[in-house]
Amino acid sequence: MILKRHVTRGKAVLAICDESLLGKRLEDDSMVLDLGSSFYKGVPVKKDDVLPFIKTAYIINAVGEESVSLLVDQNIVSKDDIKKIGAVPFVQVLFDL
Repeated sequence: MILKRHVTRGKAVLAICDESLLGKRLEDDSMVLDLGSSFYKGVPVKKDDVLPFIKTAYIINAVGEESVSLLVDQNIVSKDDIKKIGAVPFVQVLFDL
């Protein structure tokens, strides 16, 4: 998976996406996700390497089966929180810090 950490006003925003999706543009009738934008262009990481970053995040944007499953497995989101654009799952999480 690909991880990019942004810091805005002292708070961490994470963009996580499956490596196979990086650079793609996902569209349906009501949404567009541009995974080719600089927001998602991060570094390849293993699942375990993402966990410390999750603990410090204010917002997480995750796109793709692997990335979203990580958040479900960590009990950060439930399956009911997941949306899809086409067949690709994505979720946005906002933590109350």
